Amino acid sequence: MPAHKDGLMTVGELARRVGVTVRTIQYYDQKGLLHPSSKSEQNQRLYSTDDEERLYRILTLKFLGFSLTQIKEAEGIDDCQKLSGALDHRMCELERESMEILRNINTISNLKEHL
Repeated sequence: MPAHKDGLMTVGELARRVGVTVRTIQYYDQKGLLHPSSKSEQNQRLYSTDDEERLYRILTLKFLGFSLTQIKEAEGIDDCQKLSGALDHRMCELERESMEILRNINTISNLKEHL
């Protein structure tokens, strides 16, 4: 539960809620992916629940293998269908990588058998 009466969270509170480090949030801010909703009188960065959702989205896309540039581009996509298309594209990339890895494993196995 946010400690501020306006429902905003400090960077530390947001980090604890989402399960990342403060440094991770600062890094995403530096890269232009996540910005605080406001600042306190003491110049503390404050984040809203919308910012929390944005952070979850960033982390999900990062987990799926999107680069920070791709995530930044996807942040502008509000349409679920477009985002779904981006996820489908990433799925195809991962499937191609997986097939390549399996081919390499088979090649190595065959080479080992001939040694």
